[in-house]
Amino acid sequence: MKNTKSIVRPFPKTFILLLLVALMIFGCVRTDVLDAGTEFYGYIFVKNDLGNLRFELAQPPGETIIHPSENLRIHLGEQISFKWDKFYGYWRRPDAMCNFNATSVSSESCRICQDCNPTESERSVEPCNHIVYGGGDVSLLIAEYKNFAIDDSNKKYVIEAPSITWLCPTNLRYAPEFDATYRLFGGVGFYGETKVFTYSGAPRSVQYQLTKRVVDGTTFWAWSVGGDPKWIENYSPALRVTNVRVFAAACGVDANSNECTLPMEAIPVKPSRILFVPNLGSTLAGVDEKGLRCYSEQRQNEATKAFINLPKCLSEYGSTSPTERFSTPTYFQDRENDRLTWLVEFNTNEGGDDMTNATNLIIQFDIEGV
Repeated sequence: MKNTKSIVRPFPKTFILLLLVALMIFGCVRTDVLDAGTEFYGYIFVKNDLGNLRFELAQPPGETIIHPSENLRIHLGEQISFKWDKFYGYWRRPDAMCNFNATSVSSESCRICQDCNPTESERSVEPCNHIVYGGGDVSLLIAEYKNFAIDDSNKKYVIEAPSITWLCPTNLRYAPEFDATYRLFGGVGFYGETKVFTYSGAPRSVQYQLTKRVVDGTTFWAWSVGGDPKWIENYSPALRVTNVRVFAAACGVDANSNECTLPMEAIPVKPSRILFVPNLGSTLAGVDEKGLRCYSEQRQNEATKAFINLPKCLSEYGSTSPTERFSTPTYFQDRENDRLTWLVEFNTNEGGDDMTNATNLIIQFDIEGV
């Protein structure tokens, strides 16, 4: 009887990756652990990887997909899902030097086995044609917000799904109950992560550093979400901005979350107005500003200590008739994938403070559930 081998590898934790030799005749199968450096059919195993791994807000069918981001802010009870488009195994010939990355192409010396809906050609070469996957469950590990790091004391298995779905995942999801970092682990290190901030109950504030920007000859202080193709962060449509405040200060940095914090010495200042413009280019020409701006109230609200409240937005200078505006810090109303830029203006002729000599300004948003 021909003795051939199969390779069994944990992936990650409760994942089990089975590599089975395809037999043309009856034969015996021996199992071994697959680690970096394992030799198999004239190749040495390097690693597995996931193509376009992303964590998304799980939306009902037909709903707009919220843009994938590194940080995700959601309402308590909402679910996140994790997905990838390709599942790769990287192998090299013993005498080959292979620098595998996102743009690598499979060759005879540096083989890439694609095992998420592979084409016939991707599965027809060694060692790819000897590999079949199955068995086990998938687990996602989380770290508590106070740590933002995985160690043996705070590991938790929070998602489980049969192996038939994790190879090309479509509906793996979980409802976070608290702020955490979510990491999908491989054999060594992890494939990717996102930080999830869970909002419920009382408003929570988030701050961003503003930068000076001149648009059409007018000096503004600006902030917009960065990142491409993944944004730096994004918000659920179940959240919205209420009060907006501006402070003269430079951001402090939270040691655990790396978030911008408001220093004790921060001084509140009064803008004349703010604008929140989707996909802003180099000019405001052609932009219908009236629906994308709020002017400051004459006096600071005693309860909120804010000059601007989006649900009671004053779209005209000196107006006393507020209009509700619905926005998150990253997108406006139903334009979930149009990146917002926030422009803060200090026009002294319209009640704003004189910030000509300002060096550092922070914008602060109160975030509430809809």
